Amino acid sequence: MRRHLVDRFRTLLPAAALLLPAAAAAQTEGAGFEAFHGTWTAQSGRGTPAVTMTWEDRGGGIVYVSTTDSSPDAGPLEVFAFRLDGKDYPYAFRGGDVTSTIASAAIDRNAIDVTYKMGGTRTARSRWSVSGNGSTLTVGRPDGTTWSLARQNASPAQAPREFSSGYKRYIGVWEAVRNERGSNTGTVVWEDRGENFVIATVRDRDGRVTMRYTLKYDGKHYPCVSNRGGVNTITSVFVDDYKTDWSIYLADGSLSGSGSRIVDPDGQRIVVPGSGGGGNDLIWHRAGDAPTDGILAP
Repeated sequence: MRRHLVDRFRTLLPAAALLLPAAAAAQTEGAGFEAFHGTWTAQSGRGTPAVTMTWEDRGGGIVYVSTTDSSPDAGPLEVFAFRLDGKDYPYAFRGGDVTSTIASAAIDRNAIDVTYKMGGTRTARSRWSVSGNGSTLTVGRPDGTTWSLARQNASPAQAPREFSSGYKRYIGVWEAVRNERGSNTGTVVWEDRGENFVIATVRDRDGRVTMRYTLKYDGKHYPCVSNRGGVNTITSVFVDDYKTDWSIYLADGSLSGSGSRIVDPDGQRIVVPGSGGGGNDLIWHRAGDAPTDGILAP
């Protein structure tokens, strides 16, 4: 009898192995951020501070998340934008580090797996979930605590936004070859995350990350972290198929800086015009292809 059962198990094992990927796919089929979209709040108590967390649909599976607390003068507590693809995205939070990142992967329709990293090393991993009735959001924090927030309202679905395909000309690794304005500028890497969604990493000449941001060329705010600290945001739009305008804002909403970037038609050079004529222009030459593994190196 025992031998019969073992033989039977061996017969079924290949079929079961084939079913496992299908079962996993069925578990996450249709999974996305839809259950999370909207505004969530928590009253102080039971380990959860008085915060408001807003999840905004930016289209193409992208969500922009902003959290504020009871200190409005201090600006947002955190901002980030990501996809359910398991890849690293810049994580801007009060008192944070320029190398801080966040990643998410789908568990099912109402739950995601979230990973925090600092300097490329995982510091925390947690499960975020929305209750079955859609009324409660549970969020695992980087410090190991758990927030419980109540839904206030759902956000409307985003209509598809038109954009220029020109953004792909910026994708790659770029090296500064003229740099009268900023002697510490090193490489800049633009990574393509699909559908007009990019991540940029700016380094100094010693290879240290000085700025990292996520953006979509839709004129809306996206997280921008820098070695100067603070929860900053950046906006960017296409002026034409080769030129983009950008602006960076501080946590209090004030403008920190703005400018333009112009990429040559052959995609081999980017010019950042200076304020004092051509001699102050910053010029980058293409040095290679951008990584596609989704890991943001420190």
